Amino acid sequence: MFKKGFTLIELLMVVLIIGILIAAALPQYKKAVERARATEAVSYATVLMSAVDQYVLAGGYPGTVEGVSVLEGLDVQLPPAKDGDKGITYSAWCFTSLCEIGVGPRDHMRNYWLEANRWNTSKHWNTYCTYRSRRGKSVCEGLKDLGWAIRGDSGGYYWDY
Repeated sequence: MFKKGFTLIELLMVVLIIGILIAAALPQYKKAVERARATEAVSYATVLMSAVDQYVLAGGYPGTVEGVSVLEGLDVQLPPAKDGDKGITYSAWCFTSLCEIGVGPRDHMRNYWLEANRWNTSKHWNTYCTYRSRRGKSVCEGLKDLGWAIRGDSGGYYWDY
């Protein structure tokens, strides 16, 4: 009589529907992952700013124009950077009268980068989110509500928004 099973057309339709669902879900997943990485970067930046403030209060600004990496001298435990394009990278430098921190995703594109600097005459940190791509721009715009200024980067030239 009738054979039990699926026809080729039915199987192709199922594969097509699954493909459409994956195509719709994948960009949302990438955005969620990028938002999580940005939240992690902001958290590290906040921790570094507080640690550098404590470092400067305890020992003052170093008397050098070249700058001194102060990551080792900070009283803060940050996780080691992971290999590959995962995780967050960070830096902290102090000059004669200026301290800077930098935090960003560890990827080859450097889609966005969080920077903060504080002069010895200033009572607060100047915070910037610099982007180099559309994805980075959307991350930076998401940080605007948290007080981060947005800067686009075009071959080393910045423009403020």
